[in-house]
Amino acid sequence: MTQEAPLPVQPLEVTSEALHAAWYRRTFPPVERVREGIWSIPIPFAGNPMRYTICYVLRGDGESVIVDPGWDSAEGFDALTAGLAEIGVGFDELSGILITHVHPDHHGLTHFVTAAAPSAWIGMSEVEADSLAAHQTSAADADQAAFAAQLAAAGVPEGDGMRTFRSRDGNRIFERMPVPALRLRDGDLVPLPGRRVRALLTPGHTPGHLCFVDDEDGVILTGDHVLPRISPNVGLHPHSATSPLRAFLDSLAKIGDIDHEVLPAHQWRFRGLPERVAELREHHRARLDEILGHLERAASSAWDLARGLTWAHGWDGLNPMQHWSAVAETTAHLVYLVEDGVVTRSGEAPVLYALA
Repeated sequence: MTQEAPLPVQPLEVTSEALHAAWYRRTFPPVERVREGIWSIPIPFAGNPMRYTICYVLRGDGESVIVDPGWDSAEGFDALTAGLAEIGVGFDELSGILITHVHPDHHGLTHFVTAAAPSAWIGMSEVEADSLAAHQTSAADADQAAFAAQLAAAGVPEGDGMRTFRSRDGNRIFERMPVPALRLRDGDLVPLPGRRVRALLTPGHTPGHLCFVDDEDGVILTGDHVLPRISPNVGLHPHSATSPLRAFLDSLAKIGDIDHEVLPAHQWRFRGLPERVAELREHHRARLDEILGHLERAASSAWDLARGLTWAHGWDGLNPMQHWSAVAETTAHLVYLVEDGVVTRSGEAPVLYALA
């Protein structure tokens, strides 16, 4: 997640005081019953400011599926095992594993789950499945070369620590992620008897991110697409869609009229999705305007622009990985402006952006 400029106080209704309190007290939240047949289980995400991923359990007629098992660790699997035992669901009852997107804090733990529930299918969008395949098949040298090319295009200096945070073995975590047997398309129903849950394709944060909507119970599982207080990173990466920001804004519009309780993968549950969608759209509009303001003064690289933009903890308060997320997100905004014809680009290493 990029540390973005703080958003204004929202008129959102917190629907889980336990999750809300745990977030601000920096404690670990409990397992919670959300609805009849729907539970949340927090899975530890060690060494990361997010601290945990919220895995959801959906119970149907004699079968259950889990959504986003969490980060790849024995500690995480222990938390999932204990949570399932607490709500009375055994691994032999798990018929499927739904993945909103293939980031390691969502799909990383899946290989532990399939070892315990070998008959459970894995479902994600067909676009995300193709993205996972690209991560798994790209050779380490090729992946490093693509990353180096993006850093050069952005204008990142040779000596910057951003060049060293990404290990040559970075793709190994993706290699442990099981491929899906179920490739979902927009609007497909999840095969869970006794419960009607539809997949909603919401690209932007990743190329094939999915939300899951249960209209009968009035809930939407948003993964990282919409969180109550954080704007998810929407950056141009080697495996990104051509225009991730445009895709993200279109995806927000797609869910803007759904007024269900929001079950996100991080932070806490809330009501007020239309208001939150409007707030996120305004946030990105303000970011685009901020970039245009900088370009009125001089043509710039993505690196120089990112260093001058507003971040919640300031540029100097970000670590190298967060610097890369900030540069990738700045690049995505620049690509959006180039597509709209209000900004031009020239050069290669670095690419320079200027007002049209």
